[in-house]
Amino acid sequence: MLNIGFVSLRAQFGFNPEEAGRLYEVSKSILAPLGRVTSYESMIMLKKEAKEANELLKTSQIDLLVMQIGTFPSGELLPLLIKDLAAPVLLWALPEPPFDGGALQFNSLCGVHLMASLLKRDNHKFDYVHLNPEGDVTSLTRYIRAFEVSCDLKKMRVGLVGSHTPGFDAMAVDAVSLKAVIGPEVVYIGLDDVFQGSNNVPQAQRDKLTAEIGSQFDNVNELPGEKIEKFANTYASLEREAKAKNVASLSVRCWPEFIEGHGQAACCSVSKLTDDGIVTGCEGDVLGTITSSIMREFAGSAPFLADIVHADYTTNETTLWHCGAAPFSLVAPGESVLLGEEFGIGGLNVEFPLKSGVVTLARLGYLDGKYRMLVTTGEALKIGPIVKGTVAQVRTDSSVKTLMDKLIYDGWEHHLTMIYTDVAAELEQLCKILNIECVRL
Repeated sequence: MLNIGFVSLRAQFGFNPEEAGRLYEVSKSILAPLGRVTSYESMIMLKKEAKEANELLKTSQIDLLVMQIGTFPSGELLPLLIKDLAAPVLLWALPEPPFDGGALQFNSLCGVHLMASLLKRDNHKFDYVHLNPEGDVTSLTRYIRAFEVSCDLKKMRVGLVGSHTPGFDAMAVDAVSLKAVIGPEVVYIGLDDVFQGSNNVPQAQRDKLTAEIGSQFDNVNELPGEKIEKFANTYASLEREAKAKNVASLSVRCWPEFIEGHGQAACCSVSKLTDDGIVTGCEGDVLGTITSSIMREFAGSAPFLADIVHADYTTNETTLWHCGAAPFSLVAPGESVLLGEEFGIGGLNVEFPLKSGVVTLARLGYLDGKYRMLVTTGEALKIGPIVKGTVAQVRTDSSVKTLMDKLIYDGWEHHLTMIYTDVAAELEQLCKILNIECVRL
């Protein structure tokens, strides 16, 4: 949870400090559910009060300072208020009440303009919102949620099992710039460690996992027991590595070594790990895995990392597919979740059509030394098992032709993440906080 500092500034003379003060109290109640809020007891008008508030905020070790402009303040308050505070500032302008020929009530928006001009010259990070705390506060809550995710990214550790799949060089990760710009730290995990670990799973854990797998996949009884046991062992080894390395997500080089050296594709383990809370991406796609982790943070549900394998420009539909690593919680109602053997020696991949619903598609990418994110929305349609593997059919809100042109001509990596809710605005806000380009379609 964020540590949020909250203050309101006011003029010494004129305007309507009584109404601004009332809105300050209302605003405290709006912020309370969004983090641990430290607020100065009254609106700040004097230099002495700004100094006192500064000491309070430093003691509280705030992550973010929300600075509401109650009535047009003196710019002299700002340097005293933010002295030795590294926390970014969210300026909050109050809308002016309707004009009726009387005096200006707040002049809050101009006050935000003043503070922004000073913060910019001081190279202090800031953003702003313009809203009434008694009205629609979506832009405020969205900003704070995105800011919280940006803070989580700075603490995130993602495990790279092996490296990216051979030939998928666009998915190679620059660990140094990733840490500096986006935040996550890449932790390297050896493929051999995973393979060897799968040979040393305690029988009790193997039995527990085998029982779980039996309840989660509909055709387990039709497959040889040794295949299910290998599934359980591989899952247990990957999970153990994630916990030992203290990583919240995994990006797995799932072929060729898993198939050729281990004798079983990683798909089934990737599916179950993601459903069990360790977001896992395939083919060593670290940025794709991070995209999935970000979208899970916003949506609170499991993501699907996939290829676009078909586009119909007439119906404006696109088919998202992967060989069988989608989390099984995304299955369409009434459809079976199967373990298949189409990919790799001995399988096992996962097979089912995904459910329908509102979706967001996104991709964190890296090109020419810069990070960027592509974002679009749409609707996953009701389909049956139209192809082996895990598959969704999406009618995008933007033109599918435009989407494909953008992906192909601009050199985006060939995976997209899909999540079942509209988090496009949150992703745009996050890009702004991270200071990376957002390509919104």
